Amino acid sequence: MIHTYPYKNTVWIDLENPTTEEVLSVMEKYNLDPVMAQDLKSPTPKPKLEHYGNALYLVIHFPVLKHSHTISNNQEIDFVIGENFLITSRYDSIDAIHHMSKIIEKDSVIDKTKTEITGSVLFYRIVKEVYQSLHDELAYINDWVESIETKIFSGNEKAMVKDISEVSRVLIRFKKTVTVDKEIFSSLQTLASKSLGSELAYYSHILAQETTKALALIENSYDSLKELRETNNSLVNTQQNEVMKVLTIMAFITFPLSLIASIFGMNTTLPFVGKPNDFLIVIGIMGSATVIMFTFFKIKKWL
Repeated sequence: MIHTYPYKNTVWIDLENPTTEEVLSVMEKYNLDPVMAQDLKSPTPKPKLEHYGNALYLVIHFPVLKHSHTISNNQEIDFVIGENFLITSRYDSIDAIHHMSKIIEKDSVIDKTKTEITGSVLFYRIVKEVYQSLHDELAYINDWVESIETKIFSGNEKAMVKDISEVSRVLIRFKKTVTVDKEIFSSLQTLASKSLGSELAYYSHILAQETTKALALIENSYDSLKELRETNNSLVNTQQNEVMKVLTIMAFITFPLSLIASIFGMNTTLPFVGKPNDFLIVIGIMGSATVIMFTFFKIKKWL
């Protein structure tokens, strides 16, 4: 599907799950290198930056997180940046793209100034919008981390082991993807100055700074999570040690009782056996042994 958004002296062409025919028609209209056609009509597994004739071709992946707390794949946007046009190709519904299209449509009606807009400006505004969505995702993750902290200190240490691992996995994926984006924008800064001019190079520099900010937020969340993991592990280990201590003490207390019961169960002549109240005497001996062991543990402060 082709969405066209004219804006002042330039135009934005948004391809959503494009067919081969749609890609070829756009390539022909803007006299673009046919090498790009293959990449535009299907997802590209890795980020890419190339200069083809009158345009720059750029593939960027953006990390996303579904609010169901499940891991989802990165989203991809392919950009073809020209002097007075911008082409985007995507294979998924992207909220930032939808939001940006509404802004462009509104500005086209309201903004009547004669200020010229280039493809570089549109590229910058779209990526800026995408990274604003990324910051919203990171804020959501930060709230998730704070929720884990609250639950840890509410006695849910064991249940939080899985949540901590899941958030850690999300943050690692975010960091990996944004780090690659930073490298792409840095490379774009150099390549743009040789092709489309200083304007795109300037915007590429700003976008590289955006990735730096995002990486800082990711690092902060990851550091907080790492501290929570250590705290949670300590609490879980302490809880397990307490259980083991109780079980060990119970074993020591019941050991003399089992020993006494075994002795008096022997098929031989034993003291008290056969005499009046022999059962109560044996029970008394067992009770006394229990009290002695309990008192001993108390004195040693093991209880």
